[in-house]
Amino acid sequence: MNNTAFHQGKAMQKMIKNAGHTLFYLRPYYTDLNPVEKQRAHAKQMRRSTHC
Repeated sequence: MNNTAFHQGKAMQKMIKNAGHTLFYLRPYYTDLNPVEKQRAHAKQMRRSTHC
């Protein structure tokens, strides 16, 4: 999970642990797990390079 405030709440953490899961917090906007973010970053980079 990312570090969004509602993911870090005690109630949410307890609910997830009670369901038998382990929490792993990732850095914000972890692009390796979201291919769409890589595409957006590439498009943004291309857009910036065409505007001098």
